[in-house]
Amino acid sequence: MPWGATRNHSQRSNEQIMTNLVSARRGTSGRLPVKAVFAVLATVGVLVGAGCGRRGGEPVADTTKKVLPVKVMPVTLGSIAERYQTSGTVAAGTEADVAPQVEGQLVSLPHREGDRVAAGAVLVKLDSTEPARQVAQAETEVAVARASLRDLLAGSRPEEIAQAEAALRQTQAAEKRARQALEHTRELYRPDGGLPAQTMDAARGKVDVAQAQLTAAKAAEENARLTLKNAQDEFNLNAEQRLRIEESEGRLAAAEAQVRAAETTVADAKLDYDRTRQMTEVVGFSQERLDKSKARLDTVQAQLEATRAARVASSKALQRAREIESLKVGMQQKVDDARTKLTAFQAQVKAAEEVLRAAQRDFGHVQTLQQGPVPQKEIDDAENRLAESRAAVQQTEQRLRLLKSGPTVTQIQVARERVAQAESKVALSRTKLEYCTLRAPAAGMITKRWQDVGDLARPGSPILTLATAGHLVVKAAVPDRYAARVQIGTPVDVTLDARPEPLSLTVTRLYRAADVQSRLMSFEAALPSEVKAPIGSLARVAVVLERREGVPVVSADALLPRAAGQRVAFVVQQGKAVQRPVEVGLESEGNAEIVSGLLAGDQVVIAGQEMLKDGMEVKLATGKGKGKGGKGPAGAGKAPGTGGAQ
Repeated sequence: MPWGATRNHSQRSNEQIMTNLVSARRGTSGRLPVKAVFAVLATVGVLVGAGCGRRGGEPVADTTKKVLPVKVMPVTLGSIAERYQTSGTVAAGTEADVAPQVEGQLVSLPHREGDRVAAGAVLVKLDSTEPARQVAQAETEVAVARASLRDLLAGSRPEEIAQAEAALRQTQAAEKRARQALEHTRELYRPDGGLPAQTMDAARGKVDVAQAQLTAAKAAEENARLTLKNAQDEFNLNAEQRLRIEESEGRLAAAEAQVRAAETTVADAKLDYDRTRQMTEVVGFSQERLDKSKARLDTVQAQLEATRAARVASSKALQRAREIESLKVGMQQKVDDARTKLTAFQAQVKAAEEVLRAAQRDFGHVQTLQQGPVPQKEIDDAENRLAESRAAVQQTEQRLRLLKSGPTVTQIQVARERVAQAESKVALSRTKLEYCTLRAPAAGMITKRWQDVGDLARPGSPILTLATAGHLVVKAAVPDRYAARVQIGTPVDVTLDARPEPLSLTVTRLYRAADVQSRLMSFEAALPSEVKAPIGSLARVAVVLERREGVPVVSADALLPRAAGQRVAFVVQQGKAVQRPVEVGLESEGNAEIVSGLLAGDQVVIAGQEMLKDGMEVKLATGKGKGKGGKGPAGAGKAPGTGGAQ
């Protein structure tokens, strides 16, 4: 074969080999690493030298020794860290769910997501119609209980004492008559029998007198009854005044409800107008839309003023009705006086009836004695009636003493307990009414609105979520296999979209219980107060699981794999590449910790080492290229990619 053909064939073979090497080194990335460039140049140099050393198939003696160019970097003492990279979320340091304590329909929700609220601001209003009615009813019960206690402490009423005194006089009169009847019966007890005529006439006269007294007492009772009826009729003529008061109270309650509804509507309309005005300034809403919102606000404000005026008018009408009702106090006193007189005359009628019955019994006894002697049974019956009369007198005297002495300690205590129970019921009702208005426990921002106006709110179900803390945190999680290596104070590097430069933070809170489904353990890292980021935004997080300082560090590009998992590196000594087996510790971000095999200051080949053999002569390249990633071994920058320990 001619020399030229041999040379051309060798050249084409060399070019093909170089193309294959370049393609293999380029891989799928499309870029040729610096160390691959050195390897290709070295290979081309060998092949070209071999091709040029042949002529006509005859080998030509190579009088020059081939030296491969390499790039070196010294082993340095530095730091290296193992990191777990993941993503997190910016969240509020503290969040509070706003939930009702009573069930009710939502009637007002003036705030939406993103709104900032002050401490004590109204967040939610529930329908308070039924709780307000319960408060009014409980207050009425308190008034009744307090009035009963006042009456008890004030002592017995005069009419009650008068009735007791009248009853005592009746029982004393009955006792006197029983005693006289017994004495009369004993006087009449004679064995021979017979009565004088004057005795019969006297008994008949007593009956006639008693009958006349009873008739007069009944007439007086009837007059007292008519007087009471006239007083009651006069009092009842003003009964419709009470209806007017109740109607006025109802109109006032309705006016107050309308005022509350109008105030809510005005607040909503003002909020809508403010938002429309802000959006007009920011995104350019039409002036027509702003004018409509302003017109709606003016309309509801006018309605509010009208309802307030109606409430004032209803209040005045109620006050006038109550003033008129106060005039009925004198009428009531007149009715009470008439009732007291009727009671006294009724007592006189009963006393007259008792006198008549006693006179009739005496007359009957006299008639019996006229026919024969008085039997012993008549005397026994008279004694029994006297004993009963004396017992009645004692009971009446005891009741009168109780009325005059006033209530007992037990009665007063029971009345006070009733007042306390009624007041407790009022406090409970007012608390339920207050529960219908939910206020912000602290200043913060609304982050979530779970329900809308018209929904039925239930106890424990959140309506809003309020971010109350002033500082922000980053929430993230690590797999449970790293849980033991993450503690309070563990360094965390965080990068936010709103802040390109990374933040060096520490773990401030750990959630020791891992999620049962994802097997992840959550943690928090507090952001500095000057850092502002939207709640819910993305955060890229790198958790420093372990960091070692002052250890030999070299670029991972200098390490070559060998059989059985061994790794080697080439060190340049006296112009030759010396292969050394190395033991590697931590690897992170393109750097590796050297446990053994290399020392600080060793010149390690980081480019062109793939073509080296132990003892090969090398020369240092003068290019400015660096190792993979262009970073030295002492660097601690971030590596691309997330989701695993580096």
